[in-house]
Amino acid sequence: MSDKTSFTERALLSVAPSWAASRARSQREYVQHKSAMSVLRKYEAASTGRRNDGWVRPGTSANSEIAVSASALRNGARQMVRDNGHAANAVNVLVANTIGTGIRPEFEASSDAGSRAFTELWEQHVAQDGSGAEESGNFYARQAIGFRSIVESGSVLERFRRRRQSRFALPYQVQMLEPDFLDMTLRDYRGNLVVQGKELSNTGEVIAYHIYKAHPGEQYRGLRSSWSSVRVPAEQIAHAYRLDRPGQLDGASWFAPIMTDLRDLADTRDAYQLRQKIAACYAVFVHESEPGAGTSHAGQPISDRIEPGRVESLPPGKDVTFATPPGVEGMSDFDRAQLMTIAAGLGMPYEALTGDLRNVSFLSGRMGWLAFYKNIDQWRTHTVIPRLCRRELEWFLEAAAVARGIREPVRVHWVSPSRDLLDPGKEIKALREEMRLGALSYGDMVRMRGRDPEVVIASMERWKRELDKRELYFDWDCSRFSMAGNLNEALKEETEDA
Repeated sequence: MSDKTSFTERALLSVAPSWAASRARSQREYVQHKSAMSVLRKYEAASTGRRNDGWVRPGTSANSEIAVSASALRNGARQMVRDNGHAANAVNVLVANTIGTGIRPEFEASSDAGSRAFTELWEQHVAQDGSGAEESGNFYARQAIGFRSIVESGSVLERFRRRRQSRFALPYQVQMLEPDFLDMTLRDYRGNLVVQGKELSNTGEVIAYHIYKAHPGEQYRGLRSSWSSVRVPAEQIAHAYRLDRPGQLDGASWFAPIMTDLRDLADTRDAYQLRQKIAACYAVFVHESEPGAGTSHAGQPISDRIEPGRVESLPPGKDVTFATPPGVEGMSDFDRAQLMTIAAGLGMPYEALTGDLRNVSFLSGRMGWLAFYKNIDQWRTHTVIPRLCRRELEWFLEAAAVARGIREPVRVHWVSPSRDLLDPGKEIKALREEMRLGALSYGDMVRMRGRDPEVVIASMERWKRELDKRELYFDWDCSRFSMAGNLNEALKEETEDA
């Protein structure tokens, strides 16, 4: 209690002792109540007791954390992908299953002619390797490169580059850039805030990117060129990354949660490998208790080598002991536990990461892959399509309108590559039942198999005409045969009448 409070309490006690006593009692009850409520409302994980001693929990924003850690994380992840087989395989599996042969647009204009015009122009330019600057390939190859960079480095940049129309079907190319190209040194540009290379307006909208002219780590260009950045309008940049927190302006490597585990696994394997080498060394120790006992009974020097079937007669005073090498048990259990943690951190099945199918049943494998499929759908829907594919589509539509005069309104359906069926007999039957109930259209089913319904129907029509012309009939033709392989009644009557 302070001197001021003591004086006040003494004055009240001398003037109104009963009121002063009541006031003091109320204060004590308030302090006790506050202390009790603080105990009742506290989460165990938020406590500062012995169990959580040393747990650092800063309240920093996503951008503050990424700005400090992004460079170290992506450099560490790249080194692991270069040198660690499991890290390299993890990236390959994620890219192969999420992107595969590429997520393809299906154009639906107000007229069939318009749909065909968009599709043909897309195939002439975007689906060609020439649409990618610096040998980055076509639209589908850029998806794979971009998603790989998102997993490994945290994000990827695509830049719209204008070109002469005489060289290409449309006057532009798309340049792929790693996140290293973002100028992290700028904090202000003509009064606008710059955060992690992004220039923000007063309302927080990204209006421009500040991009280095060359990769900062490039050894074939001068430092002046590498560390000089240019301002690029936001509409000419696509910045793709996984959004983990609101307000996040850049991404972190997907290896961040498991990078330490990968290093620990690699170090432990090195230690076990050295232990195995030591265990393979078969050592023999010869103890000499009497001087001059270096020859056998036959007067020959004692051999210092171990040979198959050799019998050595030792003289008096010689004793032999064998080394006991360390064992190498327990590595497989530790290895599996670490790899399961790594697979969980990357959102993929253990079997996909390692290729280890020894203890996998059909049911457990199916459950693991179904969960993986949900992650893939989320990555496609929330990251790849809106942040990579859609921006390239906008550039394509703008160029088609300006260079070719194609301004017809169009809707686009994104068709993902088909995934292998885990149990084709049951899953195809289930799809057919959904279609019969009206819960799934034929077009949706075909898109699930990674095909364009219009292309499939046109192919069916073309083959049906060809087969009818040659009078060839197969029981897979559902217009002629039932599921049991029997000819439909109407066609049977026509055949009999004929």
